[in-house]
Amino acid sequence: MVTRPGATQSRRRFLSLAGAGGAALVLGGCSKDSGGGGARPVDDLELLGAALDREYFAVAAYAAVARKQRGELAMVARRFSEQEAEHAERLALTIRQMGAEPRRARPRYELPRFDDGRAALRFAARLEQT
Repeated sequence: MVTRPGATQSRRRFLSLAGAGGAALVLGGCSKDSGGGGARPVDDLELLGAALDREYFAVAAYAAVARKQRGELAMVARRFSEQEAEHAERLALTIRQMGAEPRRARPRYELPRFDDGRAALRFAARLEQT
C-alpha cells in the first residue's frame, strides 16, 4: 500500500477529530483464536463468509459517513471505506483459495439516515465498537 507523507490517519484520530474521542475501538476482531484445536474447513468458511459480510457492510457504512463530511473528515472516512474494501478483497481471496466462491456485496445496505455530519460520526463510532 502506498501512502503519501502525512496521510496516516487512525480511526481513533478520525473519531477524536469528530468529537467522539474516547470510543473503545475494536480493530482486527476477526482473528480470535477459539482455542478448540483445528476447526473444520466448513466452519472456517462460515466464519470467513460472515467476516466478509461485515467488511462489505463497513465499506458501505464508511462511504455513507464520508458523504456527510467535509474536508479532512470526508477524506479520512473515504480512506476507511477503502481499507475495508481491501480487507474484503483479502477475505474473498482466502475463501477462493479454500475452494469456495465468496459472497458478493449486496447492492444496498440498510443504513440509518443521518440528519447531519455529527450523527454520521456517532454511527461510525458505534460501528467501530461492534
